Amino acid sequence: MRMKHGEKIAPLAALAAAVSSLACCLPLAFAAALGSAGLGVAFAVARPWLLGLSFVFLAVGFYQLSAAKRACRRLSRATLVLYGVAVIAVAAMTVFPQSVAGFLADFGGSQAPAFQPALADLDQQSLEALKTSFNRDSGAFRIILLLSPT
Repeated sequence: MRMKHGEKIAPLAALAAAVSSLACCLPLAFAAALGSAGLGVAFAVARPWLLGLSFVFLAVGFYQLSAAKRACRRLSRATLVLYGVAVIAVAAMTVFPQSVAGFLADFGGSQAPAFQPALADLDQQSLEALKTSFNRDSGAFRIILLLSPT
C-alpha cells in the first residue's frame, strides 16, 4: 500500500513548525528576562509598601483564622501550616532580606550541568585567565554573563 503525499510531508511539516516557532519564542524569553530584571528594579522602590501590604494581609488572615475558631469551625492542619509558612517567609524577608536572597540563589546549587564548563567566581587571577581565553577565541561566538547579588 502506497503512502499518500500528505502522509509523507506531515511529519516534516510538524518538525519545521516546531523549529520555526523557536524564532518567535527565543526572543520572547530574552525579553521576559530583561523585563524581570526591570521589574526587580521597579519593585525595589516599592519594597516598603509591599512589605506593609504583606503585613496587612497577614493580619487579615489572622483575623479570619480567629473568627473561624470563634465560630467553632474546625481549622484544617494545612490552613495553619500555610499561614505559619507565610508568617515565617514575610518575617524572614523583612528582617534578613540579603540572607534570604543568598539562600534562594544557592538553593539551585552551584553545580553546572554536565555539558557546560564549571561555574567560577571571579578574582584578579581568574579574571586574567578569562581575559586570555576570551581574546584567544576571537573568531568564535562568545557570551559573558556576570551576575551580582547587589
